[in-house]
Parts: sequence; structure tokens; C-alpha cells
Amino acid sequence: MQVFKQITEQIRGYLSNNNYCKTVIATNENCFKKFGAYLEEKGVDYSPEAANEWFTSHQDQFAGSAVSTYKMALLRIKDIYEHGEIQPEHDTRHLMSYSILSDGLKESLDDFLD
Repeated sequence: MQVFKQITEQIRGYLSNNNYCKTVIATNENCFKKFGAYLEEKGVDYSPEAANEWFTSHQDQFAGSAVSTYKMALLRIKDIYEHGEIQPEHDTRHLMSYSILSDGLKESLDDFLD
């Protein structure tokens, strides 16, 4: 479980340092909590196979857009587990208009979303 905690902490830092919006960060955090609880319940350590099993068996319980965000979160976990860093194909900053907003607009949007 310690490896999983270290990996998710690294992802939290990555998302924060690369200006991902609060909604994406919060959805990733929800995924980490739910998947972490699953690992603890099963008494197993992280593995890509455990992640796939959890996602496949629970995806119908995830709300709309959370499915794709959870899947991406799991892919990032796998990247760090296997490569030590998030792979370019799982860096979705280019898909988010949030990253191009001025600091003032980001702050306004964050306030609104909060």
C-alpha cells in the first residue's frame, strides 16, 4: 500500500504543478480514495491487474465524465509504477482550456466551482 500512496502523492504534485483545474484534481482524488479503499479491503498491493479489475467491476457506479477521468488517473498510476513518470500520452494539459486562462480568470473559475 505504501507504493500506491507514494505514486498517488507524486500524481497530486504533478497535477497541481501543471495547472490542472480543481475539478480534475478532485476527481483524481476521489479515484485514489475509492481505489485505495478497494486495495485495503482486498488486502492487496497496487498492481496494474488490480487496477483493471477494480475499474472493470466498478465503472458502472461512476458518474458520467468520472469514468474517463478515473481511467486516466489509473493510467497515470500505471505510468509511474512502470516508468517512474507520467507518459506524454497521459498528460492531458493540451486538452484543457483551463491551462490557457489568465490567473485572474482561473481564480474566478475556481471560486465559482468551489
